[in-house]
Amino acid sequence: NKTKELSRSQSSDVELTRTPTSRSSQTSLHATIALSFCNKELNSVPKAVISHTNSLLILDLSSNHFNEFPQEILSMTKLKSLKMDSNRLKKIPNEIYQLSHLESLSLASNYITALPSTIGKLSKSLTTLNLAFNRIENLPIDLCELSKLKSLWVQNNAFTALPVQLCKLTYLREFGLDWFKYTFPVLAMIQNDKRVDSIGKLFALCKRTMEAHKIEIDFETFIQD
Repeated sequence: NKTKELSRSQSSDVELTRTPTSRSSQTSLHATIALSFCNKELNSVPKAVISHTNSLLILDLSSNHFNEFPQEILSMTKLKSLKMDSNRLKKIPNEIYQLSHLESLSLASNYITALPSTIGKLSKSLTTLNLAFNRIENLPIDLCELSKLKSLWVQNNAFTALPVQLCKLTYLREFGLDWFKYTFPVLAMIQNDKRVDSIGKLFALCKRTMEAHKIEIDFETFIQD
C-alpha cells in the first residue's frame, strides 16, 4: 500500500520511485526509495539495486530464482519493506536483525525450513510477516518476541505445534493459519479484524496451556478447544 501512495516511473519494466533529497552540492536531485524486479529470472541482486543501498526503503524481488538470501540486502539498513516471495530460499540468515527498520517482511512460497533465533530482534519495527507456503518445521519462541506484529501468515507449513507465547502478540489483528479450517464450525484460514474473536480464543487457549506448564499447543488440542 505504501508503494501505491508513491509516484512511480517505469524503465524497462523495472519500477523506480524517487523522492527529492537535500543536497550540499550539485549532485543528483533524487534518491531512489523503491525498486521492483519481479519475475526477472534473477539469481543475484542487480547492480541497479546495489547502487541504491543507502536510500532504498522498499524492495520487491519476488518470483525470481534466488537460492540463497542475498548478503547485499543485509547492508540496506534503511529498508522498511522487503518481498522475496516465490523464490527458492531455504533459510533466513541470522543477520536478518541488521535490517532494524524493517516493518514488512514477505518470504512466502519458498523452501524455508526454520527461522533464525535472531528474528525476535526485529521486535522494534516489524509489523507484518508473511511466511506462508514454506516448509517450516517449528515456530520458535523467538517469533513471539515480535511484539508489534499486526499481521502474521504461517499457513501451509510443516510445523505441528504452536508456541504458547503467541499470546504475547497483543497487537495481532490478522493471522493466517491453516489449522482454522479444521475447527468446528469451520473458520477461514486467515482470521482478521472481522473475526478477531478467533484470535482472542486462541490466545486464551495459549494462556490456559501455559498455566498447565506446557510450552506448546498441538494440532489435536487446537481443534478440540
